[in-house]
Amino acid sequence: MLNPNSQPQFPFFTLLISGGHTLLSYSSSVTQHTILIDTLDTAIGDYLDKVARVLLVPWNDRMPGAALEQWSQLNDVNADTIKSDVEKSGLPRPLTDLKNRVLAFSFAGLRSAVDRTVTEQMSDEEKRSLGRAAQVISFQHVADKVVQGMEASGNLDETGGSLVVSGGVACNMAFRKMYVLSLNRVNDSLRAALNNSGFDGYELVFPPNEFCSVGACFY
Repeated sequence: MLNPNSQPQFPFFTLLISGGHTLLSYSSSVTQHTILIDTLDTAIGDYLDKVARVLLVPWNDRMPGAALEQWSQLNDVNADTIKSDVEKSGLPRPLTDLKNRVLAFSFAGLRSAVDRTVTEQMSDEEKRSLGRAAQVISFQHVADKVVQGMEASGNLDETGGSLVVSGGVACNMAFRKMYVLSLNRVNDSLRAALNNSGFDGYELVFPPNEFCSVGACFY
């Protein structure tokens, strides 16, 4: 459930995704917080901004990552198109070729792969396709690692709980209602990942957009 009005009760998990942070934490009180997963390199928001720049996305007085979401038409295409975009891109899925499961986020290798893929000969539609794939793969990476972190934390409640998703990237509607391509259905990726791992009792809580931005502390 995507609920901007819920007020989660302690304890709860928090996924902070922004230009400066990508981390999963566990909060047991107002003053007690434990970081479960952090990024090995760059934050997802910084990654999305750099993808927008390399694809020459027009910003039009918006942040590059937000401009990328609209310019790539990610929210306007169907599941088959997204699946085709990801397959054609050849972009790697971060941290999946390692023998041991790593509890961390990583976007630097994916960003480098986007840089290598872009050419001057690419059409605008080819760039849009690559832009969609770059977003989808990064969002799925986040969803996979969140589930791994929750499983490894030892703090799961069989009766359920809350996962708060905050930060600038949490405003991205494509992240909130992301594509998981399974049996030709389109589901929310984070929601689907939680359900598939038996965490269907956990509510996804997205604060209002004004509390996810850089200036949230002024509200």
